[in-house]
Amino acid sequence: MQGGEDRAGDIRPWTLYGEDVPRGPDKEPLVREVRPVGWIGLAVIDDAAREVMRQRRSWGPMRR
Repeated sequence: MQGGEDRAGDIRPWTLYGEDVPRGPDKEPLVREVRPVGWIGLAVIDDAAREVMRQRRSWGPMRR
């Protein structure tokens, strides 16, 4: 996967700071009082995708 390959327009990965609250109905993590911290560089995403592909066991779909 190359940076931006599965991303359209101005959608970018980012990190945040916030308070954990109980999980949602699909067990997704929920937070409140969110404060953006920074963008994650596409090179970091590419490195992570390569590392996942290098692993022996299946990770399932990367698009979650």
